[in-house]
Amino acid sequence: MTLKTAWPAPAGVLASSVDARGALAALVVDTAAGVPRAGVLPPAIVLATARASMAVVLGKFNAVLVRNGLPTYIENDGNINVALPAAPGANFRYDVVYIKQNESESPFSDGNNTPTAAVVSGAPAADPSLAAVVALVPAGGLPIAAVLVPSTATTTQSTGVQITQIFPYTAAAGGTVWQRSAAERDASTWPEGSQVYLLDTKQLTTLNGTTWGGDIPFRMAAGTRTVNTASQSFTLAQAFPTGRFTQAPVVTATIATGAGEAANASVRVTGVTATGFTFVVSGLAAGGLNGLLLAWQAIQMTPTNGAG
Repeated sequence: MTLKTAWPAPAGVLASSVDARGALAALVVDTAAGVPRAGVLPPAIVLATARASMAVVLGKFNAVLVRNGLPTYIENDGNINVALPAAPGANFRYDVVYIKQNESESPFSDGNNTPTAAVVSGAPAADPSLAAVVALVPAGGLPIAAVLVPSTATTTQSTGVQITQIFPYTAAAGGTVWQRSAAERDASTWPEGSQVYLLDTKQLTTLNGTTWGGDIPFRMAAGTRTVNTASQSFTLAQAFPTGRFTQAPVVTATIATGAGEAANASVRVTGVTATGFTFVVSGLAAGGLNGLLLAWQAIQMTPTNGAG
């Protein structure tokens, strides 16, 4: 192990590209192995789109490439076209579009020093393997999109062509890394204290040991309703904020008023769905009550269950 020359270097001292990259590594979040995390920086969501030819368009982005454990920073400042091979004669084929900074100087041995957006293609098959094609991306390359090409395709807009954004995300050191889902997050390795924002569920999660905090509870809502009633019992529909829950949450309700007419009253909930529920109130004094205050709270613990 060696203490490297600082960058910027002292006056009259030449710092190598490797030394400079080592210093710049401190500006990027790491994997659990202490290696800078390669990926695209937010706010990119869709980078590769179809066009009326056998090509895809890559939109504007900034990214971090990692080679030999050290980062370089690359920008695409506008749309560029990346040509794909003609469709296979039969079955389906995966093409993976990637970006890479070529380097010809030692310790690298590329044929030039040109930044490139290129394609690797898999073998046609009835059910081709995407992972096998991603593995063909050369060292230092960053996969951006996977394109499933059927034999009938004449352009990337043809029926049956599927373009999937597969680029990983990264962030500045200490920042929050975007991930498309918890499954994508959990397929990677993270150091203690990492923060990940899940795009599908809009959650901010933090790694505490081996557990991602912030996942639970998944969603919450609460509110009150003031009711004027002449009845001793009644039902009342209550809607949740639009889009708040994906499953029926666990709902609790109370009578929050302190008036004597409600001293023997009770409230329960029924008909709970992802969009609302119904109060069932009974036991009010004869003649009902003006200003009866009902309070409620709803919790969805996980993306797939109310309880948990």
